[in-house]
Amino acid sequence: MTNTADVKNKVKKLIKEKFIDLDLMEFDKKVTFSGCKVYMDKEEIGTLDLSYVTSTASGFGSLFGVYAGCRVIGGKIALVIDQMGLSYQRYRQMPGYLSTTSLNEKFKKFGEKGGIIPFYEKDDLDEKCSNLINKLNTIFIPKFTNFALGEMEAIDDILESSTDYAYPMASIIVTCYLNDKKDLLEEMKKSHKTKKLYDSGRDKVEEILAKAENYFSNQREKQGDGSS
Repeated sequence: MTNTADVKNKVKKLIKEKFIDLDLMEFDKKVTFSGCKVYMDKEEIGTLDLSYVTSTASGFGSLFGVYAGCRVIGGKIALVIDQMGLSYQRYRQMPGYLSTTSLNEKFKKFGEKGGIIPFYEKDDLDEKCSNLINKLNTIFIPKFTNFALGEMEAIDDILESSTDYAYPMASIIVTCYLNDKKDLLEEMKKSHKTKKLYDSGRDKVEEILAKAENYFSNQREKQGDGSS
């Protein structure tokens, strides 16, 4: 009879070894048996976590299952929003500026059942663990990187799944500023009409725009190119 605990330990060791293949070249990371902590400029900015569930949750005949979580607590967008001091609370009191798990996925991307990858007795563990890492690279790492680095692609990520973000509209506006795309602000303000972003009400948007403009104006003055 297969010892589930032994198989789970093998999987944890394999995944820890393969975490070196995570596409996080722009960052430093500290790998553990349950995932990794991610650092930028020596500051922890987020985590990628793996959680293990019983066979009951992962499907008939399985030994156990694994689902993934992604959280960003720092980086370029988060730094600005934090210093803006917005008057309203995070969406659903989220633990990060970006916070999501594979359990939230609407379509089968990470897992075969409800965002969970089941492990079976006859699985090729090495191959399955490699596939798990590939899924992290294609599903979660791009969203993590785009948000942490303030890339324009973060806007598409936010509009696709705004409930993964604590301040979706504020994040979009800050991203435009970070990339010198203030000309897109009017278009971005209109996006909430179809996407129903949490913080897209008129009062909130006016506050975000005012505080973002003030923040970036102060930054330009500090750099010596905002003085008249």
